[in-house]
Amino acid sequence: MGSFTPNTFGLHDMLGNVWEWTCSEYKESYDGSEQECSVSADYYSLRGGSWGTTPWNVRSAFRSNFGPDYRIFNLGFRLAQD
Repeated sequence: MGSFTPNTFGLHDMLGNVWEWTCSEYKESYDGSEQECSVSADYYSLRGGSWGTTPWNVRSAFRSNFGPDYRIFNLGFRLAQD
């Protein structure tokens, strides 16, 4: 059980821990291509904000980007089991 109600995928408490790396290439204008993983990209999309960002950033619709070599303490990925 999570602290809050689950999202549409049945997952609890997915926002606010760390920025989430995705496998999709970042594009300035969202065109839906982020639904596909990229093998090689200059910048990958980040989602969800972290505990260190403003509440406006802590939502799945908020996007940012960094290069694949960037490292920082509030950036990670999420493990999910089907």
